[in-house]
Amino acid sequence: MSKDKVEEYNYDWPKFFQAEKDLISNKLVGIKLQIHHIGSTSVEDLCAKPKIDILLIANDFPQIIKLLEELGYKARGEFNIPFHECMTKRLDSHGFNLHIFTEDHPEIKLNLMFRDFLRQNSEWKNKYGELKRKLSLQEKAFEKDAQGVKSYTLAKNDLIIEILNEAGFNEFSLKYCMHDNEWDEFGKISHLREFTSDIRKEAGDIHHRKKFCFILYEGVKIVAAAIIDNTEIVQVNAVSNEEKYLTKMRELLHKWLRWKGKK
Repeated sequence: MSKDKVEEYNYDWPKFFQAEKDLISNKLVGIKLQIHHIGSTSVEDLCAKPKIDILLIANDFPQIIKLLEELGYKARGEFNIPFHECMTKRLDSHGFNLHIFTEDHPEIKLNLMFRDFLRQNSEWKNKYGELKRKLSLQEKAFEKDAQGVKSYTLAKNDLIIEILNEAGFNEFSLKYCMHDNEWDEFGKISHLREFTSDIRKEAGDIHHRKKFCFILYEGVKIVAAAIIDNTEIVQVNAVSNEEKYLTKMRELLHKWLRWKGKK
């Protein structure tokens, strides 16, 4: 069975989650944590790829990652979300994507709000499901771009933004600049629009690059952009040069540099 194929809702998915939650809880006994079922497999009657998304909230990443590797998980890094670790495990019939966040991470609220909104709003759930089915039929849907992101994932972004806006998500969140809309906004805010394609190439593969391009979201709106070259913050800009956005971006960039130094 292909785990890249979008399937109709499977009532075994919550059972798979619960069994894996119990397995993880027993392995990480004594460590303070929370475990939630998120993503499309957590929303009844929503089609999804047979990959169970699990959100794990904890603080001691190195210890947790080592223990989870003993359960067959593989560490995949941050992807497009700073202060985050993704781990995966693949079985014959399904798989698990495990997202580890510290307690204060805005992605916790984002994922839980997104899940709960779809659970409570069938119109938006159906709209999201229809898009997923449509994309899954496209030949190039699961090809990856230069930064390792699948077209299927990128093509869902606009609707996800709409849903989060409807749900009322309004937290600040730092992201690596990844898809076309984000690069467009990065170019506008950084005043480097004519150089954005060159910067994008230089940023390269997120797993190996030395230059990092960041954007800051307030809710679903991009409000600031920044560049770090190696460990030096070389540029920070914000919409209308708004001081609160500049301050928040600098705060998160310094936090990111401390985070990378500990890894």
